Amino acid sequence: MSQDMDTSNKPRPARKAATKKAKAATTEKRKPGRPPFQPTDDMRELVKECAGAGCSHDTIVGVLAAELGVKISDETLRKYFGDELANGAASMDARLQHAMCALALEGNYAALVFLHATRKGISIKMPKEDPPPPPPPPPPVVFTINSQAPQGSLDHLLSANTTGKAHTMAGQAGSA
Repeated sequence: MSQDMDTSNKPRPARKAATKKAKAATTEKRKPGRPPFQPTDDMRELVKECAGAGCSHDTIVGVLAAELGVKISDETLRKYFGDELANGAASMDARLQHAMCALALEGNYAALVFLHATRKGISIKMPKEDPPPPPPPPPPVVFTINSQAPQGSLDHLLSANTTGKAHTMAGQAGSA
């Protein structure tokens, strides 16, 4: 017999092409690099709260990293959390309005006045207090000059001693 023909009963290996097709059908082909980002409900709630509180995108990215250990870029935040960023402020406004209504219904007079005014479009302006009046000026200082000086006044003593000292000092300066 010839060597080309194999008459043994050995099992034949499976074809490579059939194996590749089976693998391709069972597993999806992935692009190289980082796997796509998958936001969770916890992330969505945190982003919505931060957006409602008026936080910037950089702050929200930092909070996600600090609270949940998720590091994403601003672009990823806008791509995956666009609805939460857009509706967060409206959601917070609704929650605040609900809380204000609850306070007004409990009897909080300030909350009641505020809600009534805002619903009716009334402007509430607090009266400005007048500034306190300036302090009164200090009383004037009055000096009286006595025209009659006593016998031993300072003027009398100075005129007598000054001329002698000046002459003496001039004499000392000249001799030096």
